[in-house]
Amino acid sequence: MNTNRLLASKHSMSDDDTAPTPAAKRLRPDYTAYITVLVGPEKKAYIVHENTIVHHSAFFRAACLGRFKESKERLVRLPEASCDIFEILIHWTYTKEILIQGIGFAADRQGIRRYRRLAATWVLADQLEVRELRNATIDSILKLQKEIKVKPSFGAMTIAYQQTTEHSTLRALIRDSYTRGFPSKWLKTISREKFPLEFLFDCAVSAGTGFTKPPSPGISSKCRYHEHEEGEPKCN
Repeated sequence: MNTNRLLASKHSMSDDDTAPTPAAKRLRPDYTAYITVLVGPEKKAYIVHENTIVHHSAFFRAACLGRFKESKERLVRLPEASCDIFEILIHWTYTKEILIQGIGFAADRQGIRRYRRLAATWVLADQLEVRELRNATIDSILKLQKEIKVKPSFGAMTIAYQQTTEHSTLRALIRDSYTRGFPSKWLKTISREKFPLEFLFDCAVSAGTGFTKPPSPGISSKCRYHEHEEGEPKCN
């Protein structure tokens, strides 16, 4: 999707043509303009700063600065989004922190709930075209995997394979994690009908090609799962 540039504020010209030109200053964020976002089937209303969300999301740039009715109404509808996940996205736009805490998360030693929430965050960031958040979510998944020494959960894998495209970085990360070792307990406790066919196909391809193990996904290799714009330097 083509993005629109943020409108720069106008500066008045000095009457004194001989006055030295001041050094360019970084524009301050504008917190005076708001839009309403209706999230989920319950249409929960969120009032967010337009410039903040537009700066990060190509989807919102098109909706708010384009010729769509949302631009005139100052109203954007996300009927299929989760309120919990949208709140993670909004919190990140202000703080650059992915906050996935919730009731019962302290006892989530296997990371089941946290992995699911991170996978869902990646999906929403993909739908709303927030590339930086997709990369940050990848980092959070790798960090969690390192901390708890448990691979992404079955629920996270299901989200990745049911709600993302074939070449998504989320799929790539999870695929690489499980190409290095498939949890036998899944085969014992989960019915085969629940496995995404594309996930099983990827596993079959790995087995059919000699089951070549890719490098273990980790913090040091996170850039392999990042998305970079053309000409943008890779991660260190």
